[in-house]
Amino acid sequence: GRVQKKHANKPKEALGAQGIPERERFLVSAYFPAESKRAPEFHILSSQWTVGKAVDTLAQRGGVRNDNHMPGAAKLCLFSQSGTKLSNSKTLEACVLEGALSGGGAGSPRG
Repeated sequence: GRVQKKHANKPKEALGAQGIPERERFLVSAYFPAESKRAPEFHILSSQWTVGKAVDTLAQRGGVRNDNHMPGAAKLCLFSQSGTKLSNSKTLEACVLEGALSGGGAGSPRG
C-alpha cells in the first residue's frame, strides 16, 4: 500500500480546469512517482480524454519524465483507487461506466 500523504491543494483548488467545459470536468487525485518528491495534487481532466492523454497531461503538469512513447522504457500508468491499471486507450468516462473509476474519480500516475 501507498502511504497517504497530505495533498498540496484542495479539490476546489484543483489544477487544470481552464479550457475544459464544466460538464466534462473530472477530478482526480494524482500521486506522482516517489522519485519526483512531489506531494499529491488534485487535478481537473476532461472525461472525454483517453487514459493515455490523462497520463501525458498529468506528467507534464507534474514535471515528471514521461518515456511512454519509447519502446522498452518504464511506463507511467493511471490506476483506479483499488489499484487496477487502466487501459490507455479508454476514455475516463468509459472507465467510470465500467466501474473502474467512480464519477469524479481518483487516479494515480505511477511508474
